[in-house]
Amino acid sequence: MQPTSQVHGNTANSTPHLSRFSRHVPPQGMESDGFRGIWVPQFHQARLRKFKSEEMEARMEGKNCIVTGANSGLGYATAEGLASRGANVYMICRDKERGEAALSSIKSTMGNPNVNLEVCDLSSINEIKSFASRFSSKDLPLHVLVNSAGLLEHKRITMPEGAGTFAMAELMLPLLEKVAPDAQVITVSSAGMYTSPLTTDLEGIALSEHLSGFI
Repeated sequence: MQPTSQVHGNTANSTPHLSRFSRHVPPQGMESDGFRGIWVPQFHQARLRKFKSEEMEARMEGKNCIVTGANSGLGYATAEGLASRGANVYMICRDKERGEAALSSIKSTMGNPNVNLEVCDLSSINEIKSFASRFSSKDLPLHVLVNSAGLLEHKRITMPEGAGTFAMAELMLPLLEKVAPDAQVITVSSAGMYTSPLTTDLEGIALSEHLSGFI
């Protein structure tokens, strides 16, 4: 019998997305994470090996940073972390009331007055364009764009206007180019994507006229 991986004492057979992997033969492009006994992408491990903890303490005064989905979860934590380092933070939130509560909390906790709220629903290309126009009128360079907004659905849903994350990145590109090559675009995604292969359905999505301008 071929050995299977164990994760925290459970056999891989109890974890469907790992059961097809041999302990000793990693899937293409994957390697062991070194301590949990699970396969992770090689590029992830390569970046991790270059990580320097002291970089987490870097000051960011004068840096303009946009964080989507900033009223909760990873988006909130990211906005809070950037504010703690002195950055000028622009929180993009869909819900004004929740956004204002998050804004007030970060300002009072971090003592950084340069934290701002922008209300924008990233499922609407028109709202993204409106925000991009307002922000561009400030004539500020953009140093960091963090795409953290998202949701988890149990079935496939397509937006009639296309992919908001791609639209936001493309519309912000001229401002990011002002500080090239130091600008950073970070897109947050669930690690659950590593457990599911790409399907031919995605080819249809990529060719969709709704997304062709942003892929």
